[in-house]
Amino acid sequence: MRSLTFSTASVFLALRTPVFSSSGNKRLLFAAIGGLGWAASCQAVEWKELTKQPGSPTVVAFNNLQTPPKSLPFLTERKKAAGFWAGYTEPAIIAKLAETATVAPAGQSWEATGLWMHAKTAKGWVSLPVFETKDKSAGSVKQGETHVALHAGFWNTLQPSRPESAVATPGATKARTGGFNASLGERVGTAQSPDDRQANPFYKYDGDATKETAGVFVPPAYNGSEAYGLIVSITPSFNVLPKAGPPWTTESVRRKYIWVAPGNIGNNQPGNRRVWLAQQARAWALHHYRIDPSRCIISGSSNGADAASATAVATPFGFNAAFLFAPPCSPALGTVSIPMEGPGSEKFMAMKPYPGTITPLSSKGIDHIRKNWRFAYVVGTKDSFLPYCRNSVNALLKAGADCELFEIPNMGHGGAIPSIAEYLDYLESPRMGKAAGVDEMGIGATKSAMIEIGKYLSANDPAKARERLAQLWNNYPSSRTNPELLALIVKMEALP
Repeated sequence: MRSLTFSTASVFLALRTPVFSSSGNKRLLFAAIGGLGWAASCQAVEWKELTKQPGSPTVVAFNNLQTPPKSLPFLTERKKAAGFWAGYTEPAIIAKLAETATVAPAGQSWEATGLWMHAKTAKGWVSLPVFETKDKSAGSVKQGETHVALHAGFWNTLQPSRPESAVATPGATKARTGGFNASLGERVGTAQSPDDRQANPFYKYDGDATKETAGVFVPPAYNGSEAYGLIVSITPSFNVLPKAGPPWTTESVRRKYIWVAPGNIGNNQPGNRRVWLAQQARAWALHHYRIDPSRCIISGSSNGADAASATAVATPFGFNAAFLFAPPCSPALGTVSIPMEGPGSEKFMAMKPYPGTITPLSSKGIDHIRKNWRFAYVVGTKDSFLPYCRNSVNALLKAGADCELFEIPNMGHGGAIPSIAEYLDYLESPRMGKAAGVDEMGIGATKSAMIEIGKYLSANDPAKARERLAQLWNNYPSSRTNPELLALIVKMEALP
């Protein structure tokens, strides 16, 4: 596929009024990139000629990462997950972007956006920070002390798809790795994985995240170059700050997961606080690390697994799998009750409607869980909670959810599990759907759409192919787990 253009392209090409006063200004944007051996050429060669020479940009992209994009996503969810803003490969668009750039007035005030422009040439990528005026009406890129203003029409057209970003805070540091404790309210620097707060609101609880702490484990190999999975774990233990150990650290390293477990989230805490803390842990991880939205797991053991199921119904679009060790609760298909233990007691208090009962975010959220989540229940054959787990699994399967029960022979409640590899293998395998939950209409629509998309690509019409794929993605959520479709999307997102 030779070219990918985005929604701003047609608007930008329609700009016919030059905003520069001399031919030299036409070349400023990419002359400013510098360090590519262009400077001398730019003085004597018009930009329209320069774009035909080796070394001129073949891709121009904007995102909220200092590193260049590895792909050009075009679906909204995938753009958000990658912190991607816009990308262009059409020579005419790239030329127009350069032609309409101007040197900003010397006295004009600019503010950092936390966003970046990246240009790919035969000599590699060059990245420049993006700035804007205080009223956000104009944007620029900066090289050295020079601001090169982007065309106002182009800048304004970009705004609706602008990703979440934050100006880097003084003192921002490289993402930490290994095992450490973190303040869940810390938000230093630019958000690495923008979140949709409307789709993933925090559960109602009068808390202050800056006063909450979590145990964290980040594989030493993490450097931000690729997205990792996320596991948020809820302990049943009273007043402890969890610390990751085998088998969690072993599998986190092997499978590239970041593990976060809030403290003071045990069975003596009210249910709404436990759910809120789990959501805060997720939000903290999304801010500080590149997280793969298709690999987000909520986990818990015993009554902590009750809280994990409650977090599922309260955050149906924020996670996509549940790893539950011996929970006595009802399945995540409606209201989930979380019993509390009394102070200094190991006996459960009566299950009161509040604050131990968590209501679903919406019926749409429950339907999303049923069709898109995967559940792994793990329980010992000598565990008194075994009947509860069997009932929950049967209810999930009957509802059409993807669920598996793993029974460990001769193990009682709270027994040590030497390995979690088998359970993660199940959670990570392609979701095929149980018989009762197969979306027949979605399967048919996916097959039909993929045939159409293939025809558009064969006819060298990637714009039509993307439009058809977006229709399928939005109208049939079950298509989003189809391995063939996902492989096609990755191919269509590939850099030229």
